[in-house]
Amino acid sequence: MPGPPRTPTRILKLHGSQLAKTREKVEPKPRKTKPRTAVKMTAVERRVFDGVCTVVKEMGLQATTDGNALARYAKNIVAYNTACAFLDQHGSTYPIYDRHKDGTKSIRNMKRFPESTMRNELEMTLLRLEKQFGLTAAARAALAVEVPQLSTFAEEFFA
Repeated sequence: MPGPPRTPTRILKLHGSQLAKTREKVEPKPRKTKPRTAVKMTAVERRVFDGVCTVVKEMGLQATTDGNALARYAKNIVAYNTACAFLDQHGSTYPIYDRHKDGTKSIRNMKRFPESTMRNELEMTLLRLEKQFGLTAAARAALAVEVPQLSTFAEEFFA
């Protein structure tokens, strides 16, 4: 399919797009329950998964079918945090030395740790997933969600 990926109908609806009305008639409607996933996750990844599910649910964008995508997000965020922890401890580069005949050594050049490359790739992957689920400020700014009017104590008391 050429071109950019289709925007999910529920996101189009929040944007106020007219296209959402025509798509709603033919698009499958998954249940809006907590997603399930067949992806095996560690305890840390499961906590991230549960946290992201809660956030997406509060935004009204949760669907059962999003389980695997949210599981991938959880796995990637844990891998990203691991790479960041390594780079915080060791820095992003390491020296390559030349050994001379007299026993001294000098720095020939500097190389990046593999974790540095992994972090950069994971950042791009996470950003793409966050945009799909409306988890970035720019993605949320484009959504038009109705916020329920909260009544104040005085309004309830005098009603």
